[in-house]
Amino acid sequence: MENVDASLQLDANVDLTIKGTTGNNTIYSGAGADTIDLTSGGSDILGFQTGTVAQVDTVTGFVAGGEKLAFDADLMTGISATGTLAAANYAEATIVTSGSTNDATTDNDDDAVHNALDALANVATAQVIVLVDGDGGNNTLIAAEVDSGLALSDATGSGFVILVANDAAATATTLYYDPDFNNAGDLVQIGAITTTGTNTSAAALSQADFLVI
Repeated sequence: MENVDASLQLDANVDLTIKGTTGNNTIYSGAGADTIDLTSGGSDILGFQTGTVAQVDTVTGFVAGGEKLAFDADLMTGISATGTLAAANYAEATIVTSGSTNDATTDNDDDAVHNALDALANVATAQVIVLVDGDGGNNTLIAAEVDSGLALSDATGSGFVILVANDAAATATTLYYDPDFNNAGDLVQIGAITTTGTNTSAAALSQADFLVI
């Protein structure tokens, strides 16, 4: 079973542990808090079909530039075409926070998110937004700041927010779903992705790493 190309749909209500093969696997996450190990290699596709539960999937061994994160078009208002995510539907910004207590209400870090997003030409059409934490582990950007900053920005529709922790190892990526980009208080974490072993850094995510299913 080491070199098998497989497609797997995880059960919606059960927490499962899945280990990929060296083949090119397609794994669709369910609503459970699943653990998905991709360290065996291959060019895998990891699909997220729900954004309505706070049951976090833990993914290890994801390789940016070689594997894909796939999102259900039904969760992203305004997207009709499936396949590689269009450039107009992708945005990326590096966020440098200004405070030291990691609190959106006192640090104005939500304004940092807002300002960075609104500097992007396609923020109004973006459905997948990658935010790179530019503080290098200091004054770390947190979900409340992202949530508030999205609500303040000109982002519209709904979609996924990928927060990349830009620490020394640059290995941690947190995946959130926001149903509208317009209201604070509704950001839900659905994934925690790390790279391991010889795999490349999650901080290298780009438009080409995303699919619409």
